[in-house]
Amino acid sequence: MIRTFTSRIGNLKKHTDDSRLVRAVYRYVTEHISEPVRTEEIAKALYLSRSYLSSSFRRQTGMTLSEYIHRVKIGRAAELLRDPEKSVAQIGDYLGYSSPSHFDRMFRKIMNVSPLAYRRKD
Repeated sequence: MIRTFTSRIGNLKKHTDDSRLVRAVYRYVTEHISEPVRTEEIAKALYLSRSYLSSSFRRQTGMTLSEYIHRVKIGRAAELLRDPEKSVAQIGDYLGYSSPSHFDRMFRKIMNVSPLAYRRKD
């Protein structure tokens, strides 16, 4: 599980080296990590149309912007879960998820394990 996650993060970092657009999106997401990040907001910040940003990003990375945003946020969540002082709900709230169940669902989807199980295994 940790190898899979590390591989995925490595691939994300590799993509950020390939394109200015991907680097700009990554920078925007990390700078706004504790907010709900939307495609429209990124497009506006980069002075691009939403459709151009979405299609270019998908062509360059093979994933949607939404998927990428969640992967970056869940990557940060995995780091934060190493701190036992922070509850899973606090981490989800910090990362801008609308509810603990939404955070749990996205974490499971990307990491194939619940945040609590991930914390216990780490």
